[in-house]
Amino acid sequence: MRRDYITTPDGELWQETIFFRDQPPWQSKRYVTDLVADFPKLQHLGRDMSHLNDHLLQETKRETGDLGAVGGALSLPTLMVDVREGGIAKALRDYYQHRRLVMAIVRRSHKETIEYTKRLLEAEPDFVFIGNSGMWLFQGERITRQVSLPTLKAVTRMSASRDIPTFLHCCGTERGLVEICARETKLDCINSLERPPFGDCDLAEIKEAFGAKLSMMGNLPTMTLMLRGSPNEVMAESRKAIEDAGVGGGFILSTGDQCPRDTPDANLEAMVEAAKRYGRYR
Repeated sequence: MRRDYITTPDGELWQETIFFRDQPPWQSKRYVTDLVADFPKLQHLGRDMSHLNDHLLQETKRETGDLGAVGGALSLPTLMVDVREGGIAKALRDYYQHRRLVMAIVRRSHKETIEYTKRLLEAEPDFVFIGNSGMWLFQGERITRQVSLPTLKAVTRMSASRDIPTFLHCCGTERGLVEICARETKLDCINSLERPPFGDCDLAEIKEAFGAKLSMMGNLPTMTLMLRGSPNEVMAESRKAIEDAGVGGGFILSTGDQCPRDTPDANLEAMVEAAKRYGRYR
């Protein structure tokens, strides 16, 4: 068990993480337990960008060469699920009961993200990765439009002005988010396009509706196909995904989300082989 402490002039924040022997770590206590009481402490937290440099990014780009693309990562403002004790239930309650405080934190996060994006774009990454797992699933359209979308619009617009592609990850349901991104932002690529029951995306339908505006990445199921399926099943589903979304380009064959720990190597290899066998454009 590990405890992390943040000391501020208005008091202390702390979280507790349990590290299991053979499982991922689990946060048993998060920093924010009472938004009203902890808000003064949160005002002292901010992203110090004075130390930022692009040495690691440039070194990685040199080492990678033409073998791959190297991006920089950021995230959008959301309800404070990751740091709020009680998770999404308490974060939603905060939004409805203490919206003034929540939006003050969102505005500061927006400002910091814009400043970070400026610094990141100056380093000229091959792409900008925007990681916001479950954003649409947890927040829904109304809150996402108020809390996250203004920053997404700004970040994608800034990146587009530098001809640097942007790539958004949002697992779970996201059909509505795909449409908003295609119609209202400068986003270039979206993932993970999960199918039911884990998501609500039909790959062929989304490709037909929005393929002219967005590149697609996904949508092989991780908990069923990749974890429990056979290599032949992975090969067949990979081929179908390519046929559903690969016409005309703009498709990246991928799992819908991160694969579970015990996913057989043979299934991952089958997906790669399918991309080589069926994924060439003529």
